[in-house]
Amino acid sequence: DAPDGVLAWERTTGDDRRVLAVCFAGEPVVVDLGADLVVEVASTGTGASDELMLAGMQSWTALFGAIGFILNGQFRNVIGDVDAMFAEFARLLAGQVFHEVGPT
Repeated sequence: DAPDGVLAWERTTGDDRRVLAVCFAGEPVVVDLGADLVVEVASTGTGASDELMLAGMQSWTALFGAIGFILNGQFRNVIGDVDAMFAEFARLLAGQVFHEVGPT
């Protein structure tokens, strides 16, 4: 169960367990991941320009669309390695964010 202000999804494939948690609260929120999980990326977004935040939100929306397709089996029998496809998709979106918006 995710705390108030946090959306969380869990995906398990064999022994590989991954959790995606996104905080919409106005302040930091403690999310108990248990002893066997490690946070790979965490960001508050403070200090980012409006342009960067907009580009990030566009990428975030695209990633959530891809997550929805993956969780609902839309790529089944279409994409052989969904994890590799998602990783490449995320890499391309990150490239768009950081190439379209220069340093401020």
